[in-house]
Amino acid sequence: MQMVSAAGQQTSTFNIDPDTFKLKHVLALKPVNIRVEIDEICRTAKKELEIEAKVQGLGEQWTDRQFQFIDYKDRPGAILDPASILDIMKSLDESITDLTTISNAKMAEALSEELDSWMAKLSAVSEVIQSWSFVQTKWTFMETIFSDPDLSEQLPQDAKRFSKVDTNYMKLISRASHNRHVINCCNSDHQLRSLLPHL
Repeated sequence: MQMVSAAGQQTSTFNIDPDTFKLKHVLALKPVNIRVEIDEICRTAKKELEIEAKVQGLGEQWTDRQFQFIDYKDRPGAILDPASILDIMKSLDESITDLTTISNAKMAEALSEELDSWMAKLSAVSEVIQSWSFVQTKWTFMETIFSDPDLSEQLPQDAKRFSKVDTNYMKLISRASHNRHVINCCNSDHQLRSLLPHL
């Protein structure tokens, strides 16, 4: 239809029904007279395809990305693997940078909805991981303190408060371990997202 517009014809009156559309209809547009416009249309289409491929590649990169859990003391799978989190955060920064670059391209307008969706998903992942890392650091610190019976005896009220935090933390770990997919876990589990800030 861009070619029709370039030829100065009304797109609403031009029939491109695949059953009746023929080469003579293209020739009627006198493509030789609008070759500059046709070249520009082709260049734009090529760039749009390249952008689509980049977005598709970004999606594939996150398709199988999962959270990894490791044992903490005698607790199996109690914490996120710090090494895997660093790897996820690195990929996250790269993907967000790529998305920002793509979004600023003129040819990306047709994909704006998909780009916005991916930006929202990755921003949610970043938010959840930052909160989770903070909570995990606090939990490991307190767990070390209150796993000592003598210290728990000396600080009974604090030990009681930690017991509640510990229960909620392990519930969070249990939920996440059953939904390890990074994108799904951080975007679809609203209870996990609401629980983190209160631990």
